[in-house]
Amino acid sequence: IRDRSTWVLEKELDELENKISLLVRNRITVQQIIAESSGLLREIDKRASTDSSIHLKEKKAIYSEFLQLLLGDCNYLAQLFQLIEPRDRDLLVQTTVFTLFGDQYDARIHNQLLRLFESLVKLEFEDCLEMGSALRANTAITKLMTAYCRRGEGSDLLKRVLNAPITEICHQDQLVLEMNPLKVYQQIVSSSEVRTGSSSGENPLPPEDVENDSRVRDEMTRRADALQRLSEECLSSFIDALPSFPYGIRYISKCIGALARTKFGDNDSRKVNCLIGGFVFLRFFNPGLCTPD
Repeated sequence: IRDRSTWVLEKELDELENKISLLVRNRITVQQIIAESSGLLREIDKRASTDSSIHLKEKKAIYSEFLQLLLGDCNYLAQLFQLIEPRDRDLLVQTTVFTLFGDQYDARIHNQLLRLFESLVKLEFEDCLEMGSALRANTAITKLMTAYCRRGEGSDLLKRVLNAPITEICHQDQLVLEMNPLKVYQQIVSSSEVRTGSSSGENPLPPEDVENDSRVRDEMTRRADALQRLSEECLSSFIDALPSFPYGIRYISKCIGALARTKFGDNDSRKVNCLIGGFVFLRFFNPGLCTPD
């Protein structure tokens, strides 16, 4: 429910941003927007009043039959994901996850959604020429995967898994992991001046010579070790949590592996595992780390 409310608010915000953009670009007035909206509402009311109750029932029956066909055979919806225009991807993804298959605690609906994923992955591999490029682009299919992984069970698991490593990082007030050599050099000089209370007096190094400075190399080595240690702790937390992974994410991973072996053969299991790992990291871990809200 919380995710669906967020989507509705984001949609209303996008509409408001579009109107503001029109105000700036076309210099239309607020009164014009209100007048146009009022005319649209009057037209809707006028048309609604002319429809008889029998006509309305017929429309509802046709719409209900349409939904039954759409949800009864996932291939229809899978083909729609292949044909959708880029500007309509987000709306289709959110409608699919939060409306058509919004009840994540209904086993039947959840299984239908997983069958949709299986159909989508199959279509993806049909058009894929090499394994390394599969499920990498920012398409409607990958967006749907990301939205699905951020639902209740996946979100709760990420919170449990990341709690310990992120808490440790937040408690290290002196932790600095900047790895840009030029910025590292500037931080070293600045820290020295703060510590001594006077200007260092040294001539700034040219950017191309910064990496050769022994102080920069030593500091970058220390930071790289700290970064590797923290990364290994996060990875270990994820690995330890594998038995608790939501069924849906494990099912999609299984489909990706099986369809990849069918399409490209089982000669390189490492590439297949990398493809599955790419799905889990790019569509599950990474969004939770980069955009936790």
